[in-house]
Amino acid sequence: MIHFLIHDASDNVGVAVVDIAAGSNCAGRNLTNNESLKARSEEAIPLGHKIALKDFAVGDTAIKYGCEIGTIVLLNAKCFGRMKSTATFINTSRGEVVVENDLLDALKSGRIAGAALDVRVTEPPLTGELERLPNLILTPHVAAFTREAQDG
Repeated sequence: MIHFLIHDASDNVGVAVVDIAAGSNCAGRNLTNNESLKARSEEAIPLGHKIALKDFAVGDTAIKYGCEIGTIVLLNAKCFGRMKSTATFINTSRGEVVVENDLLDALKSGRIAGAALDVRVTEPPLTGELERLPNLILTPHVAAFTREAQDG
């Protein structure tokens, strides 16, 4: 049974894919290279929470998805390069988690099939090349940016 997953060999925390009991010997998997991993839980870890894969000292940085936890950008060229060419990327969280120029390149080059966004780095968004792509759907996250609201 797989208890946790990581996405990058540099990750030092995994994401629990099941509830993990305290004191469990856990099996994990690196989704990038299919490597098997092991960790032991000191405390109970609920589904979706993090499991440390190393002992942390004060000031150590936790790495997940190959990025420092707490940094804003999670999806960049490296991440889009790992996706299947048939993937459709959807972001309804925060615009800052995506490097928009990397998304533009991934869409134009066919590295991913499409994307749908209702959030952008800049709100209201600046009009540019991204808005002209046929494989991108954009919807306003803030109702005041709709045509209907602007028309009064």
